[in-house]
Amino acid sequence: MVFQAITGAQTPACLLAASDPVETVTPPWCGERSPVTELLSHFGAGSSDGTIAVAESHVGSDDVGAMETLPDFAPSVAELSVERRWLSPGAAVASALIPGLGQAILGHRRMAGMFFALICAWVMLFFPPFRLPATYAAWIGLIFGGWGLAIAASCQALRSTGHGKRPGRFAWLVCMVPLAVSFPFSFHFVTLRCAGFEGFRIAGTSMEPELRPGDVLMTDMWFYRNHSPAEGELAVLRSPRTPGVIIVKRIIAVGGDTISSQGGVVRLNGRTLNEPFVQHTGMAPAELMTFGPVPIPAHKVFVMGDSRDVSLDSRIPEFGLVDDSALLGKPLYVVRFGREHPGERLR
Repeated sequence: MVFQAITGAQTPACLLAASDPVETVTPPWCGERSPVTELLSHFGAGSSDGTIAVAESHVGSDDVGAMETLPDFAPSVAELSVERRWLSPGAAVASALIPGLGQAILGHRRMAGMFFALICAWVMLFFPPFRLPATYAAWIGLIFGGWGLAIAASCQALRSTGHGKRPGRFAWLVCMVPLAVSFPFSFHFVTLRCAGFEGFRIAGTSMEPELRPGDVLMTDMWFYRNHSPAEGELAVLRSPRTPGVIIVKRIIAVGGDTISSQGGVVRLNGRTLNEPFVQHTGMAPAELMTFGPVPIPAHKVFVMGDSRDVSLDSRIPEFGLVDDSALLGKPLYVVRFGREHPGERLR
């Protein structure tokens, strides 16, 4: 039997004479490019005439071993399968962290550009002139928008095709969704703080009933950059009594005002204040109920707590008046889902 080498050129099997005693079988690809040639030419090992670069176009019985040598750089089918198998989940993880990154890894430039543009637009909504976290409903919308964007980008990267890649399995979505929810939520807090918003948790009872222990205040830390302190508004400030401690009080009087109190009834510039948010428990010492009149110098504020009988504030000498520079921000609303009216604007 004469062993014939399979090449894309005319092989001796096609040219055997009729007198040859060996029964000849013509391969079905005789005169065409063989499957082996097609595979190797895909990796650059084939020549234009269909022959294999490492073998002669005519191989005799003594040259059979030459055909067993394949290019070293040609990856195996198993290697390609493993590489493509992990490409979709890896891209999905990347898009869960940064929407559009997985699409860029897969080479889908247009889709990557779209997700990058969406995430940039999402971030811009935190900053002026928009500053959407200033209202509770818009802040919640930003959170869900970030989640939706990360989940959509991750799922699209997982299920996309092209470049010989098969779509990832739906089972991977079980892992992708929690990641696409947790990371944008953490990134959202970083963006929130960079945009001048910060949360503070109430630990005491001096601001009851308006603020209760455990309430978290969404505070605009840029408010006093463009606004002067005003009578009746809540303020987050540095405690003049305890350095390094941040507290919440209500501004009662500002520079140029005169304040006094008689039996718990506060008078500002001669008029009695209407304070529906004030709480009395009946345990206040006399010096907290009656004081003044106290003139307020420029760039100073007089602050008090809403729970007047227990609050330590500007009524006591150890606390005193507060400098304008100690005002850090204005509380906007309470972030507490167990509250009766979460997100309600503070008085």
